[in-house]
Amino acid sequence: MHLASRYAALIPVAALCLGLAACSDKTTDTAKQINREIETTKTISDPVSALAKLDPLQGSGRDALTGCEVVCGDIVQAMANLDDARTARIKQAMDRLTPAKLAEYFEGDSMLPLRDDMAPRILAAAQASTGTAVNSRLLRVAGQIVRDGKYVIRSSDKAAELFARAWLAGDPTAAANNAQLYDSLHDLNNAYLWALRCRAECHPDDGYRPVNAESLRSRLSTAAIRQAEQAALDPTVLSLAGR
Repeated sequence: MHLASRYAALIPVAALCLGLAACSDKTTDTAKQINREIETTKTISDPVSALAKLDPLQGSGRDALTGCEVVCGDIVQAMANLDDARTARIKQAMDRLTPAKLAEYFEGDSMLPLRDDMAPRILAAAQASTGTAVNSRLLRVAGQIVRDGKYVIRSSDKAAELFARAWLAGDPTAAANNAQLYDSLHDLNNAYLWALRCRAECHPDDGYRPVNAESLRSRLSTAAIRQAEQAALDPTVLSLAGR
């Protein structure tokens, strides 16, 4: 669902609750500030410069929403306005955005209407990238795109390769993505290999079930466990033979 629509859908709920609790003055002020900034950016012709002003407003808006005891109509509407303004500017700036910025925007819920256009750009940029740290998020997001197959042709092999490259580039959740991918393919050897490489628990919030290294271990032979544990220490080993 478009995030603006999601916020807008909450406004009637807020109206019903006005007799019980209103937005705090601080929350109302935040909503007014967001709307003022949106109006100000309308005079900026360069969409990239406009986004530099609009993007930071998301943080204050989310904080205000979190701080509301009851859903507050003013801040909900302001956030919907912000999402609409950012979406329009990103669409204008699409050809000028860096690959890293495209990946960042792609992950935002409010950018759903633009993902069809973003996805092939992100994938092309990831395939051409050098795999440096600045591209780690780009590689991971590209892996998620080809894994899910919603915007481009699905390819588990390509997804695994991109997640591995993202991990090598330093992305903190790419190992978990690869563990989940291999687990979904019933490739326990590689699922365990990548679960061992997770920096924390292997369950990034991307709709795939969590992967538990101990559970995987219990289904592997002693030889397979030893092979995966040794390989996990060698960053040049990105996959194991056999399932």
